Amino acid sequence: GDTNVNDALDGDVLLPKGWKDAWLVLRPEDEGFTFDVERNSMVAEMDDWAFKNQARLRYDRFWIKVSNYAPVAIELLDEQIEEKLWPSDHFAVLLSMEEWRQHYGDQSQQKSQRDCE
Repeated sequence: GDTNVNDALDGDVLLPKGWKDAWLVLRPEDEGFTFDVERNSMVAEMDDWAFKNQARLRYDRFWIKVSNYAPVAIELLDEQIEEKLWPSDHFAVLLSMEEWRQHYGDQSQQKSQRDCE
């Protein structure tokens, strides 16, 4: 969702037990900026604060607590509609999940859940 969490100002988000940030589970090395003045010209042109601060933030997140599904992929939807035309000032996040048995086969669900932690 559109959390508008600014890690530099708000600090790390402490999720309730069992909840995970899907981006950090699947792509911990990738910053995943969804609000990015360097890549989204709409932000640079329409948001003075973002432009002045050269904002690159991960505002949009999937917080998940899974029991029957496994997160398998996550990506940014960050393409322009046409030159200098973006669908939003935020990039969308697409999370793909699979049912536990499809993803892990005969392995136990409990073992699989630990893999996401």
